[in-house]
Amino acid sequence: AVALRAGADKVSVNSAAVANPELLTEAAARFGAQCVVVSIDAKREGESWRVFTHGGSRRTELNAIEWAAICAARGAGEILLTSIDRDGSRTGYDIEFTRRVAACVSVPVVASGGAGRVGDIIDVLQNGAADAALVAGIVHDGCCTVADIKLGMVNAGLSVRAAGCQRTPDCCARPWPTQPAWRGPRRGRTSTRRWTLRRKPRGRR
Repeated sequence: AVALRAGADKVSVNSAAVANPELLTEAAARFGAQCVVVSIDAKREGESWRVFTHGGSRRTELNAIEWAAICAARGAGEILLTSIDRDGSRTGYDIEFTRRVAACVSVPVVASGGAGRVGDIIDVLQNGAADAALVAGIVHDGCCTVADIKLGMVNAGLSVRAAGCQRTPDCCARPWPTQPAWRGPRRGRTSTRRWTLRRKPRGRR
């Protein structure tokens, strides 16, 4: 409530929603579903994905796809989906996971974890059925700018607000060394800012 009153358009909840799912219903009723974003951190276990809380440090018994559907039914207006396996790896988003979640909810899905180049973002939007993609490291480290990514999206036929660009759409095509899988919040980073590249609204499945 404090964040919304201070001017935030949306608030994201994760561990608190797992501990008390009714929080989503109450928040949506009070502020509107468009303000309520559920953040789901999940790790693959065999043929399914398990929900983790507290920055990815605590395993739950929740199936991530089923939990996403429950959250949407309870009033979440958006799902922020982070693959723990891919986060920080720069090997691309978990396309299958994102697509399966998007297929079972009627609210927008934001993919997170794994972006290593512009093509990864385009891939999760076109083949993962995501409505938006979150990026951080590739922008912080100078691999790409937001303008570069948007130009690549436009050239791939995705509808997005255009921005100026000084490089080519494949500016992030160069390989990156493998990095450790995500193990919770990083320390010693100069910035924690993230960007969400969102395609223009479209009809949901």
